[in-house]
Amino acid sequence: MNKSKKYDFAGWATKNNILCSDGRTIRKDAFKENDGQTVPLVYNHDHKNIDSVIGHALLENRDNGVYAYCTLNNIPNGVKAKEMIKNGDIRSLSIYANQLRQKGTDVIHGYIREDSIVLAGANPGAFIDTVIEHSDDHDEEAVIYHTMKIQMVIHLKCTNQKSNLKRKVKNQMMTKKKKKKLKKLLKKY
Repeated sequence: MNKSKKYDFAGWATKNNILCSDGRTIRKDAFKENDGQTVPLVYNHDHKNIDSVIGHALLENRDNGVYAYCTLNNIPNGVKAKEMIKNGDIRSLSIYANQLRQKGTDVIHGYIREDSIVLAGANPGAFIDTVIEHSDDHDEEAVIYHTMKIQMVIHLKCTNQKSNLKRKVKNQMMTKKKKKKLKKLLKKY
């Protein structure tokens, strides 16, 4: 699977062995045939409005579920979604799948047709865990820090961007311990 292409954020499209709000439980390898496939990225499963298609997701089947590397389109709704995800306003992912095979309430096979960013997903384990801010320069450095469930990765073009990073950090809600770790990382740059 080629993940070398830049993506905007990533996270669990669905997690295995967690009871979803619809009463179903996704089991290991239920969507293994989607491994390496790209599906549309949609806002809130809105299949009727073309403006709700905001990008695409590259899916990776893992032992714990299906992980998604998501790229947002440079269109008004994609740009808006990127800002909302970066700010932590939207943190959940949700899949739409069909051709499901079940044993009781366990989903053992199916095909993911789209991944959605949602305000609240059916699977509590499906969430965005990495957000990337790209620089215009190919000589990037990364500073990683955590804010709640989201891991932010900021690529720095040069050291004078350190002050901009500090400003962004101050705007984030973080614990003292996390701020301390981030300050140590910043000293290296």
